[in-house]
Amino acid sequence: MARARAEVSSAEALIAHLRLAIEKMRRELYGQRSERKARLLDQMELQLEELEAAAAEDELAAATASAAAGETPVRPHIRRTPSRKPFPAHLPRERIVVPGPTTCTCCGSGRLAKLGEDVTETLESVPRRWKVVQIVREKFTCRDCETISQAPVPFHVLPRGFAGPSLLVADLEIWMRAERVRLSRHSDVAKAMDYMLKRRAAFTRFLDDGRFCLANNAAERALCGIALGRKSWLFAGSDRGGERAALMYTLIQTARLNDVDPQAWLADVLARINDHAIRDLAALLPWNWTPAPTSLAA
Repeated sequence: MARARAEVSSAEALIAHLRLAIEKMRRELYGQRSERKARLLDQMELQLEELEAAAAEDELAAATASAAAGETPVRPHIRRTPSRKPFPAHLPRERIVVPGPTTCTCCGSGRLAKLGEDVTETLESVPRRWKVVQIVREKFTCRDCETISQAPVPFHVLPRGFAGPSLLVADLEIWMRAERVRLSRHSDVAKAMDYMLKRRAAFTRFLDDGRFCLANNAAERALCGIALGRKSWLFAGSDRGGERAALMYTLIQTARLNDVDPQAWLADVLARINDHAIRDLAALLPWNWTPAPTSLAA
């Protein structure tokens, strides 16, 4: 009789487990779960735990009864509960220790020794990692006149604000994506937003490298002369001639951007480059160039 009860309890636990698995698969198949389905899943999981506990008690009672009756015990069916795969080891762990009891829950003794620990891992998402950027302006005092000197306050996007440029740009992207959903794709504002969002990496590169300009006005002005005069030199002769023309344009415009006379710079570089050391070629670049003494005398 005890063995029959154990078999019935095992069968009921297996049926409940299969029902729970089917319900979870339906939820994954047909979309997000509603509040009613969430409560149903919680009830089924609780019922499954109760059935498993009852099955374990019945199996123990059946084994005890069989031993008392002198029967050969039958190995019970071992139910394999699905094990969850551990999270990747490279993910950072935040260890939160729940304080344990200071006295024995049975006899009240305070002589406790640590036996082990149970660790339950849950996955959390951290959308942002905050950091505080400290801008330090050192003060110096003169030993002679005792005047205090200090660097000026750097430019801030928002006067008396606490948000940095990267934080503002990140919030701007979130705001643009939220507002874009509400607009029609034929709207002019939506087209402008799409243009910005698709090229966001290029538009925000100046935040990581100060050498990039916020606008490309300088490049537009540099190309203006080429656009106006291209009808005068419609043909470059060949592809190689076009490459040479592009090279000369690059040298001339680079010199102009660095406030250097292109003709004086090119003449001086052509006169010095043959005898100039290869390791010092950077000194001839427009932003490092210093005219030779002979050029200054001339």
